[in-house]
Amino acid sequence: LFSMNNVNDLSLADQNPTKVITANGDEKKQDFLDRWGSARAMSVNYGDVFKAKEAEGKIGYTQASNYTSLDTYQQPKEIFFEVTKNGYKPLAINQLSSKKISVTQKDSQSTIAQQLKNTIDTKGNSNITIEKFSEYPDVDTAGEKTAKVLVSQTLSSDKKVSYPYEVPVTVVAKPGKFKTQEAFYKLGEKWNTENRSRMMVSATDTDGSDVPYSDGRVGSSNPDEVKKALKDDRIDKLFKASVELVFASMGGTVTSVSPVEAKYGNAIVLRGYEYGPRDSAGVFALIEENGNPKIIATSGKSTDNEAIHSSFPGKFYVETALYSMNQHTELALDKSTPTMVIKANGDDKKQDFLNRWGASRTLSVNYGDVFKAKEAEGKIGYTQDSTYTSLNRYQQPKEIFFEVTKNGYRPLQINQLTFKGLVVPPAVKKEAIEKEVKNAIDKNKQATVTFEKITDYPGTTHDGFQDVKVQVSEKLTSGNKVFFTYTIPVVVKDTDDQSDDQFILTAKNITAYSNQLANKTSDQLAAFILKQSQAQAWEKNKQTPSEKIKVITTDLKPEFGTYQATLAIGKLRKEISINVLASNNMIDLTIPKSLAFGSTDVDQGQIVSPNYEIKNRSKTKVKVVLQQVKTTTKSSIKLVHVNDPDPVNASESARLFLKGNEKFAANKIPLDNSTANQELGTLDDQAKTSVSLSGQYFGDYSSRQNLAMDLTFKFEVLH
Repeated sequence: LFSMNNVNDLSLADQNPTKVITANGDEKKQDFLDRWGSARAMSVNYGDVFKAKEAEGKIGYTQASNYTSLDTYQQPKEIFFEVTKNGYKPLAINQLSSKKISVTQKDSQSTIAQQLKNTIDTKGNSNITIEKFSEYPDVDTAGEKTAKVLVSQTLSSDKKVSYPYEVPVTVVAKPGKFKTQEAFYKLGEKWNTENRSRMMVSATDTDGSDVPYSDGRVGSSNPDEVKKALKDDRIDKLFKASVELVFASMGGTVTSVSPVEAKYGNAIVLRGYEYGPRDSAGVFALIEENGNPKIIATSGKSTDNEAIHSSFPGKFYVETALYSMNQHTELALDKSTPTMVIKANGDDKKQDFLNRWGASRTLSVNYGDVFKAKEAEGKIGYTQDSTYTSLNRYQQPKEIFFEVTKNGYRPLQINQLTFKGLVVPPAVKKEAIEKEVKNAIDKNKQATVTFEKITDYPGTTHDGFQDVKVQVSEKLTSGNKVFFTYTIPVVVKDTDDQSDDQFILTAKNITAYSNQLANKTSDQLAAFILKQSQAQAWEKNKQTPSEKIKVITTDLKPEFGTYQATLAIGKLRKEISINVLASNNMIDLTIPKSLAFGSTDVDQGQIVSPNYEIKNRSKTKVKVVLQQVKTTTKSSIKLVHVNDPDPVNASESARLFLKGNEKFAANKIPLDNSTANQELGTLDDQAKTSVSLSGQYFGDYSSRQNLAMDLTFKFEVLH
């Protein structure tokens, strides 16, 4: 008997009964009954709970003397009854069925508690309540486990009794969560734990803890595609593969496959004889490890070890070099020795060439260094973020410099300018040559390249082939500068001279008289043409005029008319014209080469000069015309126009006349820059006359002054 006298809620499994009697099977009935209180009687209260328990479960009860067997109960061997005014009332508190539930390994109690309603079949008893898990299952490991669930029943007195049930629980293994992704790698990178972790997004164990790739429970396969692409634990070859990753979580092993691909990254790609995709001279990959840049020589598309280019046996084919800028702010690339340089002939093996690039094909560099790629065929390209760009469009594709930057290789323009040969006249000034060079650089449209200076000027004293050496610079992204010197061919010649790649030919048109050509052989005529035309030729790379000029065609005759002659040297040709005058049209005069005058203060500035003779030695009458007057820059005296007033103040000036004497006595020609085509007079054959200077000087007499001017005369035959 369980007294409910002072209790509102009683656990029937845990609470000791108020009264209990037991008996074995061989004990006597009356003896057993005699144990039930004094005179076999016990005072109770309505609402108390009576328990009957029997080994065979032959328990029944009566109401109003009607017997009911309870052997159909779920637990017929132990039945609880509520003591009521109407008799015993069987309780269902321990007659319910438990139901198996499933939970996941490492589930929390709050998660498990969500299945409480599924643990007991209450069989429709409205006064039955599934209270709680009194014991949760062990979910650390997977398997068949048990839990305890406390159930209560409300009595007719509104008090409660409770009873625990064992509930079977299946703990299902809970593998960790493992997420992977497609991963990309670059040539030259190490195939190490840190880089392989790129394939894993996350690994979460059963208990929710994060597991890093470096943990021993995470690993990956190494398929053949990857194994064959490695050299010294670095990626040496492009590949695509599927890598299986394994995570040994508390809840079991989880696998996932990650697609992986090795790409170029930032690299210089050197190709040659590409009988298949091979990158025949390798790929020089730029990577960064622990903040330090390195250049790794790798195989690229193929790890073959065939000849780089078998069509170049014993001949240079490829070169790579590094110029360290570590100790420099300025460096002349064409005059400096590289920090590292490797070369190969065409018949050298690919792998042998790559093995020359530092220990394990690795060279530590600095950002701002300069890398050079040189190739006989110019099959040079580069990649940025694995995107390939061919540089065969470059002006000088066989030798290209690159700056090493954090963003990859940056092609430089420093040696990519091209220049046509400059053509300059003899005696040209250095300033004019520099201007021509600057214009040529501007036409190259290389904004990053700057003209620095001309280091060697060409000789321009006469026609010929010369060179000018020009230094240019380019600023690196690091702020440093590199230099390069170009040798530009220069052709020194007048505009009407002819030239080709080998020769320069100069010759002038000729005026001759028929009597000069009479009775000459063809060889003598050719010699006459060469001499009178002042023909000269200069051969490339030679410093003295060539003697190889020939007259290859001419129609010249000793008769009045205009003729042609073709001069040749090598493949170069030049046409000249020859104007032949009749002998009786020959002008032969003696004229002064210079004129002088003077003035003194005693003479009050009057100009005096000697008489200068002009004699006509021709066999015909000749008209003499003053064609032009021109003062030169050497003159310190200004000419005053004949119609201008005399200067008021003393100045270095003069009003000057050319005065004819004897046969020209009637003529007095004013001399100033406006004078043109003024006839001086006519001389009969064998006649002579003279001219002198006259006029007025205005100026200082304390120092010597100089009037420098050129007088141009024209002579015309009169019949």
